[in-house]
This record gives sequence, structure tokens and C-alpha cells, in this order.
Amino acid sequence: MRDFRPDILGIAEVKPKNSANKPNIAEYNLNEVSNFNMFSKNVENDTGRGILLYVNAELEANEIKMDTPFEENLFVNININIHDKMLVGIIYRSESGSDENNSLLNVLITEACEKGYRKLLIMGDFNYPNIDWDTWFSKSEVEYNFISTLQDNYLYQAVHKPTRWRGNNRPNILDLLISNEEYSVTDLEYSSPLGKSDHCVISFSFECHVKILVKEKLRKCYQKADFDTTCIKTNLRNVKWEELLKDGNMDDVWDTFLSKMNEQIDKYVPTKKIKSGTNAKQNVPLDKEILSVLKKKKSLARKCSTSYTTDQSVRREYCKVRNKVKSLVRKAKRDFEHNISLKAKENPKVIWRYINSKSKTRVGIGELCKDPTNPKSEKTNDDREKANILARYFTSVFTKEPQGDIPTLPDRPRIFPMSALVVEKDDDIKMLGKLRQDKSPGLDCLHPMFLKELSEEIAIPLQIIFNKSLQEKEVPSDWRKAKVSAIFTKGEKSLAGNYRPVSLTSFVRDHIVDYMSLNQLFTKKQYGFMSGRSTALQLLSVLEKWTNALDEGNPVDCIYMDFQKAFDTVPHRRLISKLKSYGIDENLITWISSFLSNR
Repeated sequence: MRDFRPDILGIAEVKPKNSANKPNIAEYNLNEVSNFNMFSKNVENDTGRGILLYVNAELEANEIKMDTPFEENLFVNININIHDKMLVGIIYRSESGSDENNSLLNVLITEACEKGYRKLLIMGDFNYPNIDWDTWFSKSEVEYNFISTLQDNYLYQAVHKPTRWRGNNRPNILDLLISNEEYSVTDLEYSSPLGKSDHCVISFSFECHVKILVKEKLRKCYQKADFDTTCIKTNLRNVKWEELLKDGNMDDVWDTFLSKMNEQIDKYVPTKKIKSGTNAKQNVPLDKEILSVLKKKKSLARKCSTSYTTDQSVRREYCKVRNKVKSLVRKAKRDFEHNISLKAKENPKVIWRYINSKSKTRVGIGELCKDPTNPKSEKTNDDREKANILARYFTSVFTKEPQGDIPTLPDRPRIFPMSALVVEKDDDIKMLGKLRQDKSPGLDCLHPMFLKELSEEIAIPLQIIFNKSLQEKEVPSDWRKAKVSAIFTKGEKSLAGNYRPVSLTSFVRDHIVDYMSLNQLFTKKQYGFMSGRSTALQLLSVLEKWTNALDEGNPVDCIYMDFQKAFDTVPHRRLISKLKSYGIDENLITWISSFLSNR
């Protein structure tokens, strides 16, 4: 990665053959060293050996599903310019595969060619050791049929040097680079294998005019803003908020507040230019000793590929140096992680970013079926169409309540009536003081660090805005908006939504929770979203009941249920009816109804 800085990286046989511990897919993530989107096949399941394809995030790429049921293949569409697309595939064929699977490989290659891409690149470990690629001939029927498939589809194969050697075995060409243009693959280099692999690493250039998604954008550096010596605080203190915010509807009032805040941001918060794909990565540093041993490993690897029959001492020396590289890199990684852990308290975002890079992976949304219930329906790769498909799907899961009367719930007994909610200045300061500065801003673009640093200066305008909102029982339109992300869960890239609403409504939530707790309106079975309780406590509680039952000789039968999209399907009218039965203030209920409208 450091030497070649590739745009596309393919790896076949990623899963260890004899390992009891199956790696998590996120362990293959390269985000800690470079900005790549990762695509995978057969990595997390027990099928096959696993293949990975990494594509530079500056390239617009998405996975393409092939119809041919060949065991291990992965194809990605890359938009190379406005009019043209490129199909990149990686394949692993097991040498012990069935005749049917060998035939399916030929069908798969034909299918890839028939998709009509102007540029086609297929790479991988094909395990055809007896093909003479200078003459395109083999005595094996399976290999001959493969050659015929390439010729019938007017394809070219660029690798002509051995790519795999082991002990006294004759080196073979097992790893291939197949393209639909004769001179599109250039600058081939054969480098030392990864780890203990006996396949060399092939690097090459692929000739095409590609569209790079390098977008230069401006980013505010709130960490470098001087809140003490600049005029930010003085300017905000001098604003006559009562007069400025007294007229207009809630949208007007909120927009006026945002306008004043953005004036200060534009004047006093420094800006820097950011290019996509150039983010600083947390690279494990390699010292001079490691770089020197790596250089020696590469030199010995080149000798191994030519002296396998005459000098086994070269092979032994290579294995010795290879193991030393592995040991040194592991030590460097341990030291690097130790240094990150030392910074955990002063900057927790650093360690969590590293942990997430090892435990989570993100893959872009590929082609989507226009009919979300029919996997065989027409597909689209247009971003706008995909966004509309997702929006329609997310909307469809909401509960559509019929008009007319709904069941009336009996009033719950309560001791203390609910007082009207009035937001005080100290409430604002307390809420803003709890904001985490390492979080990203919402749709309003007000960074948590900016709000927290100016908590005393903006407490009064926020007090005015919230009280006006509660009195008029209306909320600004911005508070009802949210960023929506489509997160892949499982199966055939099924759609799932992860909503992140942007609103400062914790006053209302805390007021209702305090009232409910004071009147003991929460059931004892409520564990989520309550201070001092959690799902872990819920599990411990039920386990205690089960073990007690077993100790007493009673049978235990458990039924597990999961409400699909529980939060998305809450019926709003019934929710309001339930709040009324709890004695929630009528004005507050109207405010909540306004918040929920058109959501």
C-alpha cells in the first residue's frame, strides 16, 4: 500500500485455511491506512476462501450482482467518465472444484462480456497451472475450454511470468489479468508475497480516462477558534434578543437566530480546504529497521522465483526474513496501539476511530431494484433514483392510521399534576454544557463545540425560542428534519434506515420523564431509555428468574420476539392518546403533535 498507492486492490483466498478463529470482516478494513471502499464475498460465512476488492473512495463504485452461480466472484461497476463505465471483477477458482463449477466460470466470463462495458478487467487466482500463455494452449480439456471462452469473447491475458512458487515445485502462472483491450494492462511488476502466501503480488497500470471524485470543500476548524480573545462572546451578548425574536412565526425566529450565529462563525472560525480522499490516516509507522528488512524480503522473493531448482538456501533465507518482517510489524502495531490508548482520556475520538476501523466496515449502496419486493425487477444505479426508492421504502413501513375514532385509554392514577413547562436560562446552560464536542453538527450546521463554548451567551435566545415554541405549540421546520442513512443489515442487500433527527428537544423529554417518574407511571418492566437501567440489567433480571425456577425444579420455556422496525411503526395518534391518559399537559401534547406532523 505504501509503495504502490493503488486505486484498486484485489485479494483472493483471504480466509486462513486452518484457523479456529474466524476474523471479523472489519479486520480487513484498510480505512486506517487509506481511503478505500471495501467489497467482499464469502468472508463472513463458511463458504469458500473469501475474496476482497478495495476501490479508492475517489472512484464512484458499486457492486454488481452476476446471475451466474459460480462459487466465488465479485464484480464492481466503476464510472470512469460521464458516458463510460468499467467492470472490474475478482475471481477465485479452487483447483479441486467440480466440473460444473469450471463450466460456470466460463459462463460467468461470457456474462461479464455481454454486459456491454467499454472497459473490462477480471483478475484473480484461476489455478490453471498447465496453460502456456505464450501459445494459449493446454492439453487439459478444462483449461482448453477456458482458453476458448477467452478467445470467443475477444479477451486478452497479460500475465506471462510465474506468480506462484513453493519449495521444489515448478513455478506456475496461476494469477491472471484478463481485459477486453490488448494494451490496457501495462507496467506489470511481480513483488514478494503477502505474509506466508506463496503467490506473488502483481501490480500494474490499467489504461483508461477515469472520473475522479476529488471534491474540494471548505471545513470550519472549531478547534482553532479563539473564543476568549475574539469578539464572538461580546457580539452575542450585545444582541438585543428579546426585541429581535419577538415577531414572526417559529421558522422566522429560528432562522434569525441561525443567521446571527452564522455571522460569528463566518467571521471568527478559521476555514481550511479539504479534498476528498486526502484525510490523514492512522498509519502504523515503519522504522528504518523494518523498511530495510522489507527491502531484503523483496530482493529474496525475486531470487526465489528463478532459483527454485538449484539453490534452496535462497528459499530458506527468504522464509527467515519473511518471518522477521512479520514479527517486527506486529511489534510496531502493538506500540502504535499502546500510544493510542495513552491518549484515550484526553482525546477519546482517536481511540474510538481506531476501534471502529477494526470492528466496523462501510460499503456504499450498489444497484437497487426499482421494486423493493422483487429482486428480479429492473435495477438502477442513478443516485437520485436510489434516494427516491429508499425514501418510498422508508415511508412505506410507517403505520398508516385510519381516520375516525381510536380506542380511548383509561386515565392512569397520578398523585402530582403536571405543571406547565417553562424553560429557564439555567436549563439552557445545563443542556449545552452536556454536549459532546467530538460529535458532528446536525442539519443546522451548528457544531456542538461552538454551542458549548458559547452556552452562556446563547442561553437567552434559546430560552426565548423554546418558550415561544411551547406557547404557540409549534416547532420550526428544521427541528422536524433529519439526516437519513441507509444501512445494510443482512441478506440480499435489503434496505434499512438509520434515522438521525436534528432537534434540541431534551427539555421536553426531561420534563415528561420527571413527571412520569414522580407519579410512578413507568412500568417496572421498562429498562430502555431510563437512568440507572439498561438492557443488560434486563437480561440479568430475567436470568435470575430463570435460574431460580430451575433451582426449584420448574421447567423454563422462553419465547423471543422482536418487533420489526418498532420505532418507525409507532402510530402517532395512539401515542398521543396514551400521553393524554398519563395526564401530560394539553399544551405540551399539542406541541408534540406539531413535532410529529409530517414525519
